[in-house]
Amino acid sequence: MTAELPLGLALSFTVATAEIGMFSAARLFVEEIALTGGRSAVEAARDVLGRRYAVFDAIASQWLSRGRIPLPDPAEVACELADSSRVLIVGAESDALDRLVPMLPDQPIALVSGAGGPEADLHRVAANYPDRIEVVSLGKWTAWAGSKSALLTFVYGADDHVANVSPAYLRLVGPDVRASFRTLLGWNLLGARPRLHPLHLAETNVSDFSVLVAHGDVDWN
Repeated sequence: MTAELPLGLALSFTVATAEIGMFSAARLFVEEIALTGGRSAVEAARDVLGRRYAVFDAIASQWLSRGRIPLPDPAEVACELADSSRVLIVGAESDALDRLVPMLPDQPIALVSGAGGPEADLHRVAANYPDRIEVVSLGKWTAWAGSKSALLTFVYGADDHVANVSPAYLRLVGPDVRASFRTLLGWNLLGARPRLHPLHLAETNVSDFSVLVAHGDVDWN
């Protein structure tokens, strides 16, 4: 493959984001494109997909700048969740979940479904973690609340004031929800906010989180 990209690339990427998450899909596509087409193909893919997906633009730029894409490190997140009695997660990122779930062997974990936006088949996602993750509907979040419960969502870039999150997170999180969990944890997979406007994401205040864990000190821009 050269810098000339497959016609179905954008559609394939859209499907992948719903299946494994925006960060995970972008990393997978960039690495595969780089493997088969090299730098020129990654640049071309960034031009094609980056305008629609700021996360892809950021990760392609990282690869072009440093030749690598760091995987999410779950150590700090697992430490923050170590004393939680249960963990409710908004969103699904396979790169993150694959590393985090084994580090939480004792806590029940659930994914929230029905919050709107592009959503994976969460039952199929949960099936990748047998007997470890269940799926709960948006209307049943209260069963997972409690004084030692944690609510976790993935963040796609943040600055001192604003964090980019899935629109599903805003569907769920209001004053009543904030008061119902001991920990509202944002796992920032992207570092700084993307240089392009994130069309498929929403904004929330950084102060809404009790803890915001950064994805290292990576400069994605």
